[in-house]
Amino acid sequence: MGTYSLIAILLYLASSSSWAAACCGGGASLPSLITGDNRAQVVLSGSNAAITHDVNPQGEIAKRRENNQEVIETLSLSAAYLVSPLWQIGLTLPVKMNTHRNSFREESSAGLGDIKARVAYEFLPEYGYSKWKPRGYIYLEQSFAHSTSTYEAQKPLRSDSLGNGFSTTALGFSFVKIISNLDFLLMSELHLPFKNEFQQENDSITVRPSLGGSFLLGAGISPWNGDIRFGGTLLYSREGSREISGPIDSVSEKAYFWEGGINVSYLMDSYSLNLFYKDQSFFAKAKNTTLSKIIGLSFIKFFEL
Repeated sequence: MGTYSLIAILLYLASSSSWAAACCGGGASLPSLITGDNRAQVVLSGSNAAITHDVNPQGEIAKRRENNQEVIETLSLSAAYLVSPLWQIGLTLPVKMNTHRNSFREESSAGLGDIKARVAYEFLPEYGYSKWKPRGYIYLEQSFAHSTSTYEAQKPLRSDSLGNGFSTTALGFSFVKIISNLDFLLMSELHLPFKNEFQQENDSITVRPSLGGSFLLGAGISPWNGDIRFGGTLLYSREGSREISGPIDSVSEKAYFWEGGINVSYLMDSYSLNLFYKDQSFFAKAKNTTLSKIIGLSFIKFFEL
């Protein structure tokens, strides 16, 4: 397995970081990109996210009681294909299962989440080794809001909220660099959800989201340049305010949080197995959102050029 395949693993592990404001009923994620000497890659990833804290608009964090439990399980299939030496396309299909229980009831719902398609361009290719220049990528991603969102959920605990509720366009970039047995990653994006109208019993509301964004740093080490890699990530995510028009007009507060993550991966020829853990409550810096502890496992298959 070449060193650039290692970067692809780093990018996927970092991209599994996700975020969601309390009002959104879903999250977005940084995309998995081909950054090595591969024609294509397929990723099967499963994660379990337990919501442990609620954060109000003033930034006050409250730990959830044992009689208020909410778990989001996600099984995601992602694929990326290199259509030319510098251009690639990708697709992500998530299946979600939400389980929510309190002192009075327990409910769960499962179904397809929001589908995402992307195109990426390598604007800083590495034709020869450089001590300082990274490889750079820019991408455009479109998510399609076809799943039920929290604005139109029918169940009392809203476990049937499986999507974000908004078709969203994201523009981002990433830089990756390997120095000996160390690797580094920087990713950032801006995303704009489009307004949408939701039917609520006898009334309808129109929600106009504003611009959001994210910033991620990642680093890893492969001891003795072996097949095992240990890494860490730091993510900052922010969602803009939302104007809600309906029987009662209102404006929601902006939302943000910090997330720390650790991961370990093992390379097997053209395969990779990756275990990751992320904690959105570790830094205790957030506003108007929910915070989760996430554990997951992903399997990556690389197809060489």
